[in-house]
Amino acid sequence: ADIVLRTADGTDFYVHKTILRMSSTFFQTMFSLPQPNAPARDSTENGFALNSGAAPEVLPVPESSHVLESVL
Repeated sequence: ADIVLRTADGTDFYVHKTILRMSSTFFQTMFSLPQPNAPARDSTENGFALNSGAAPEVLPVPESSHVLESVL
């Protein structure tokens, strides 16, 4: 996983940005925009970021874990 979706009730969902991009135009647009202070990546392979072992970024979402689990 290269991103964590953190719900309003504190549950973390570890997911891949690529899967979110493929499933949602919202995430496709969001992840295509420049990200401030984006962590450096070592390289990419077939469009997948290979990270240097750093913790994935956390994206807070307003939904509960019950709702997000249903969506994912």
